[in-house]
Amino acid sequence: MSDETELGNTDRKTADRLEVLLITGGHAFDREPFLAAWQSDHGLHVTHLEHPSATDAIADGSAAEYDAVVFYDMPGVDPRGPAKPTRLPPGVQEGFGELTRRGVGLVFLHHALASWPAWEGYAELVGGRYHFWPGSLRGIDWPDSGYLHDTQHDVTVVASDHPVTRGVQSTFSIRDELYLFALLEDSITPLVTSDFDFRSENFYSTGRAMLGHKFDREGWTHPKGSNLVGWVREQDRSRIVYIQPGDGVGSYGDPNIRALWFNGVRWAARRT
Repeated sequence: MSDETELGNTDRKTADRLEVLLITGGHAFDREPFLAAWQSDHGLHVTHLEHPSATDAIADGSAAEYDAVVFYDMPGVDPRGPAKPTRLPPGVQEGFGELTRRGVGLVFLHHALASWPAWEGYAELVGGRYHFWPGSLRGIDWPDSGYLHDTQHDVTVVASDHPVTRGVQSTFSIRDELYLFALLEDSITPLVTSDFDFRSENFYSTGRAMLGHKFDREGWTHPKGSNLVGWVREQDRSRIVYIQPGDGVGSYGDPNIRALWFNGVRWAARRT
């Protein structure tokens, strides 16, 4: 693979070192502090890869050579003008199938929920979907999703005995972005919740933002959302983790966020 950067433990490969592929691209982020956070766990050898090279790695099967893949990306959306889905590149769907058949651990962070919106199978894999525009999921019509930047809220662990929440405070406060979106609650196991009120009057319309009307909800409503902001599930042989908190430079150094991230990688890779 080209355009890759090695982070963290660069010693020679050992039996207890986890090989992790960290994928970004398609969404802006504070690059240096985010990558520094992923350098801080010396039990991980992290290879950072951006799209479109990361798309190729999924499609050609090379991503399946890792113990775990972490997604902090948002591919599959045409950024020119109002957002619209792009056709799934050849091999991507098959590549994700190869990941789950091999049992590669999959960890999805924050805006990765919004990736590959033209493919419903991706929403089933992650456990939900962020809609840029009104759409259908499992035959149910949904409006475009909602967002709210820079919001102070409390996160509470609801699965204190799960390996992903080990070492995480039972309740901690964070300033972060929140989403109002379609959640597939019947196929996930909850980990953490937020005390925020997930009603449309507290969020802004993504569809309006795509038309140039940021921080606007005129004419927009959305069903009341779940307060779940982190969960796990399994598909084929893969363990899957989604963690919504932890977007933005202010949260990258939070020990609770890092614990959720790194525990998530180890649990997904079956190294707890």
